[in-house]
Amino acid sequence: MFLIRAIRYSTQVENATSSMKAAIVMVRSKFPDVEHVSIATLQQWIDHGGAVLGGNDSDDIKRPVVILDTRPVDEYNVSHIVGAIRVEYDNVESSTLLKEIADVGNSISPGVTPVVVAYCSVGYRSSSVVAQLSEHISKNVKDEQHDACMSDQVKLYNLEGSLFQWGNEGRPMVDANSEQTRYVHPYNSMWGNLLNEDIRKDKPT
Repeated sequence: MFLIRAIRYSTQVENATSSMKAAIVMVRSKFPDVEHVSIATLQQWIDHGGAVLGGNDSDDIKRPVVILDTRPVDEYNVSHIVGAIRVEYDNVESSTLLKEIADVGNSISPGVTPVVVAYCSVGYRSSSVVAQLSEHISKNVKDEQHDACMSDQVKLYNLEGSLFQWGNEGRPMVDANSEQTRYVHPYNSMWGNLLNEDIRKDKPT
């Protein structure tokens, strides 16, 4: 029902930028406990080889950034952010995924807790994954059953505007063959209206 309401609302707004802002507001209202990070901030983290969150001494350390693409393979194959790990948003095994995240983080910066940024088309599916992982971590920390890969110091974010906004801003993406591309899968004909027309790939009828 959330998706249907969001789609109907977006069709009432003529300007694509306004529609994207409306979608972001709806995602935030649906997942009030999920933290979000801006497109510009993620780009900065990528450019600088890690995230320095600030706020206390421990956060002065540059953390590895693990990027999760929570879309199906057909969407991922059209384009994704370089280095993104694809996961199925509706079939998340939290413990296994957190272990994979920890392994990837350790391969970049051994012993440093990673920052995780998840994205999808506009942020609904990725926020769902972030919420699931956060709940799993909280439960295990409370039960004192957590290990390093479930640390409550792991920072989890949804990418605000997700790949639609990333693509609209002309930021770098690659396809299934790791070739540079500017195209983005439109998800469906309604949500695809949030994409700039010239970057929509294989628009559904």
